Amino acid sequence: MARNLKEINAYKKIIGALPIPKQGIVSSAQAGDLFPIENKEISLNAKSDFYSIYGLFYFAVGDLTNSYTFFRKNVDLFEKYSEKLQEQTESHLTALSNYYLMCMLLHKYDECSLIIKKIRVVPTKSIRTQIDIFLISYGRELGLYVYTGEYSKGIHLVNEIEKGIRLYKGKIQNHEIITFYF
Repeated sequence: MARNLKEINAYKKIIGALPIPKQGIVSSAQAGDLFPIENKEISLNAKSDFYSIYGLFYFAVGDLTNSYTFFRKNVDLFEKYSEKLQEQTESHLTALSNYYLMCMLLHKYDECSLIIKKIRVVPTKSIRTQIDIFLISYGRELGLYVYTGEYSKGIHLVNEIEKGIRLYKGKIQNHEIITFYF
């Protein structure tokens, strides 16, 4: 979202440069590099928004490689400017989750494991976000082991997951707990 008049004008300039075909949709091949994301006039939040939009666009048109690239750029942005963006925990978790999804779809399993570790160390003061980090990271890790056939690694997580369920007892919904059983 635009934060000031200067940023609004920068958005307008970028939007005005977008190619709008008569059919009403830009294909992956037509999209190219649509706007100067590295433009210094754009805030970090705007850059993050654009990386997310690009990642989602490429995902929607079936270009997983470019989707991966932009979701990774978004995560890199959070890591590079972690002090400035530390209050945006939910956006950071979303960026990591999107990046994880692309890694799974592209069979980049080593990166998936690294992303899970990154999710677990996202700084937060909120108990709800701590619960989300627990649910997301362990859910993703179990899913990775099922997908790769490394079931014994998943079995080793059982004690940690049960410990987390006890720690957050009364704060985790039953439907969230059930996901660990599947």
